[in-house]
Amino acid sequence: MSIMKTIQYFLIIAVLFIQSIFSIQAQSTAGKEFWLTFSTLGWDSGAPPSSVDIQIRIVGGISSTTGTIFFTNLGKKIDFAIQANKIYDYSLNNLEKEAVFNTVMGKNNKSIHIMTSNPVTVYSFIQGGGQFADATIVYPVTALGTEYYQISHMQYPSYSADEAYAVVATQNNTRVFHENNLVEILQAGEVYYRLSKTDMSGKYITSDAPVAFFALNRATAIPEGGYISNLMEHLAPVNTWGKTFFVPVSKFGKEIVRIIVSKSGTNILQTGGTIRTAAGGQPLLTNLLAGQYVDLEIFLSNNGCYIEADKPVGVCSFMESGIESVPSQSWIPGIEQTVSKAQIAPFIPTGSTKLTLHYALIITETATKNNTLVSVG
Repeated sequence: MSIMKTIQYFLIIAVLFIQSIFSIQAQSTAGKEFWLTFSTLGWDSGAPPSSVDIQIRIVGGISSTTGTIFFTNLGKKIDFAIQANKIYDYSLNNLEKEAVFNTVMGKNNKSIHIMTSNPVTVYSFIQGGGQFADATIVYPVTALGTEYYQISHMQYPSYSADEAYAVVATQNNTRVFHENNLVEILQAGEVYYRLSKTDMSGKYITSDAPVAFFALNRATAIPEGGYISNLMEHLAPVNTWGKTFFVPVSKFGKEIVRIIVSKSGTNILQTGGTIRTAAGGQPLLTNLLAGQYVDLEIFLSNNGCYIEADKPVGVCSFMESGIESVPSQSWIPGIEQTVSKAQIAPFIPTGSTKLTLHYALIITETATKNNTLVSVG
């Protein structure tokens, strides 16, 4: 699923849920077991827990369910129950925020483990200062993998802000590799958190057991010099990547699309975008190598961007800063993974916020658009 987010006034959600995660066994963004973690936001030492709003939103499925939220660092368990198609919200207190904040590069146990008796859909949200904010869907363990590429954006250069990623182990003795170099051995619930002063997009991260992989950025501006915000997105493993994509454009009129290549010799065709010059980005769409990426600019006047690749690629859309928006990141699943039914549950921040409205982008095939009915509720 892709959540397209803005801070100042709007939250936009694109309904593009992953249905067929694996070609052999169909999967879903709903599940009964989840792992997640967070990064502090801001620059220098980061925002203190007392100034940050962290929420978990759990959406019930077709059956009532019971479950637990377990804080690995605290050894603390929260029990909950949800009726069918209802929502359970949990706001973290300051101690719990400390227990999930990644601040220092290396290994820690700052994770959350959610387990339920029946399938649910999980979202996470973080906001600081009423303006920094981002949200992501959290994929269930059944949708995780062992091969990822980092997809993010350069950190804000004028501050000591870091671009980062976090790997959460789901099994004991999980070996984690960065660019084929062993960097850590994790037990279930432990986190490997990596920081960088440069854009790590295209870095290759693998493991010998399924892990949850979160792209994180404490503060960035898109474009450089614009408003600043953090980024947070749960990325999908390479074995779920597709070859055909449609990237929508929000009401703010412009998106930056980053396409990461998983196999050397990849060729890409696109309609509706313009190649954007970016540090580390490639100027052409042909004969790309594994780990290389191309940035596109797309505008509302283009009616979105259609992308075709001859080998699997990963695609993220970045919302730019504007009068009513700040940077945000959204994973874009392939057209092959779209579905006809989705559960959406936008966040309502606590305390001071400029996030006041929510929008959904719903995409359908041109051939069937006149016969497509949309209902809510």
